[in-house]
Amino acid sequence: MERSTYGDLIGAAIAAAQQAGEEILAVYGTGFTVEQKEDRSPLTEADKRAHAAIVKALAGTGLPILSEEGREIPLAERQGWEHYWLVDPLDGTKEFIKRNGEFTVNIALMARDEAPIGPLGAHTPVGGVIHVPVKDTLYFAWQGGGAYRGAGNLQAADAYERAAHTERLPVTTQRDAYTIVASRSHPSPDTQAFIERMEQEHGR
Repeated sequence: MERSTYGDLIGAAIAAAQQAGEEILAVYGTGFTVEQKEDRSPLTEADKRAHAAIVKALAGTGLPILSEEGREIPLAERQGWEHYWLVDPLDGTKEFIKRNGEFTVNIALMARDEAPIGPLGAHTPVGGVIHVPVKDTLYFAWQGGGAYRGAGNLQAADAYERAAHTERLPVTTQRDAYTIVASRSHPSPDTQAFIERMEQEHGR
């Protein structure tokens, strides 16, 4: 797949994230019920509706979808994919339940890596979309195209057109400062140990 195609695919991901956000907000103000998945994490109607909206919207891209709400695909099969969508339809279900607005729709475009390293194995992200439904804000980027922030309801044919009407985010070469992003609802000893190790190595 050519890199120039990534912008077209991210355009499809933007539309998918927007539709998922609409489904989430349709549930947000209602008296929704909360189920438990096998791992005891919460699941709501918003998770299900967002997942269905994304699967439908991305079907036209012809790429496989690996979703937080649809993880039944065997690892051996996934490792053979050249490209696929990695999706969390509602990242922050616990925050959604608390109704504090701190949740997002996450969609990443993954590509096979000829020299795989790290926890993602044979694939690395080459583009992605983060949609913040309650703030009506979109963040999107793709390899070779830059990173952008804009209104969540922006309508355009592809990522290139959307980029022309949004704010391009700066790329910094500063390496002496760092930011660690961690879940407030899912703290773990491993995460805390990592944070403490980074503080020892780099300072606060």
